[in-house]
Amino acid sequence: MNLLSRAAAAATLVLALLVLPSPAQAAAESTGAACAGKEVVRCVWFNVDHTSNRLRARSGIWDAAVSDPDPNYTVATSRVRLQRYVGGTWRSWSGSYREDYDGWHSSVDRAAGGLVGCRNGNAYIVRAVVHQKWKGQSPGAGSQYGPATSFVC
Repeated sequence: MNLLSRAAAAATLVLALLVLPSPAQAAAESTGAACAGKEVVRCVWFNVDHTSNRLRARSGIWDAAVSDPDPNYTVATSRVRLQRYVGGTWRSWSGSYREDYDGWHSSVDRAAGGLVGCRNGNAYIVRAVVHQKWKGQSPGAGSQYGPATSFVC
């Protein structure tokens, strides 16, 4: 198995672990996902809990080689939030923003925005937004936007 195949397999495994809901979130549906990167995989999505009418932005970033404790990259994710499309413009969803400035992490970092309520039966257009950065051979940073996603709460 070549290095690229191993990295892809590791990224698939890590993404599955990042997106799978915990038992306390079992009613939540993950949606609006977007991932980018090869050496450093960066993902953003949000969960919708139709049972409790609430949602939360989520983010994950990891070194594709998953080489902890000696990673190729150290990573950080912060400023996790949701935006709603209202009146022709994207607006921050009040209560969804979390700074999550917990520093640099070896190989993997995850973050969640604040839990916000939605009205049962109402239609929304939403996207998750996050800031991610990484240090290593090819360092970088930037905001990542999930796709505009329509759903009914």
